[in-house]
Amino acid sequence: MEGPKGSGRLISDKLPPRPSGKLQQGVRSDDPSSASTSYETGSRGGREGTPSTSGAQNAKAALEQLKSLVDDAVFLDEDTFGGMKTLAHYSQKLQASGDNAQKRIKALGQQLLASQAQLARKDEQIREEREKTKRVERKVEEIQQELDNNQVVFKMHYNEILQRNEEIERLKSVIEGLSSAGLS
Repeated sequence: MEGPKGSGRLISDKLPPRPSGKLQQGVRSDDPSSASTSYETGSRGGREGTPSTSGAQNAKAALEQLKSLVDDAVFLDEDTFGGMKTLAHYSQKLQASGDNAQKRIKALGQQLLASQAQLARKDEQIREEREKTKRVERKVEEIQQELDNNQVVFKMHYNEILQRNEEIERLKSVIEGLSSAGLS
């Protein structure tokens, strides 16, 4: 989008440095038309190597540099410049938001890692508690089995004692019957 010179703003990625003052002998850096003015040749005439000749060469080089910068420049009208300025503003905002989002993502990632580590510790504790509970349950089962076995043995002994008591009572009755028959 190239427009006529002076109709808008000049945008260039190669802006020339703005030296202040004069280049040499009355040539201003911000006035390119002054580079084509004639110089006094001094007392030596037009010979090369004189200060006025080197000043003219410097001015010519500066003019060529300005021409190359103007050729590379893009001219925009006010609306396009305003749109580009707004676009640049939004781009900066997006970049800042992106940076903030990256920081937030990093912080959330660290929180996630910490939560995962805490979860792993809790899982380990739960696993240890389950193993402990299983050991206790096995011990309870063993004790219950032992109690059941003892109960069976106790009933057996109890029944045996009852049988012996019955036998003793029967024998006592026989002895008493015999003793009473023998005394009489």
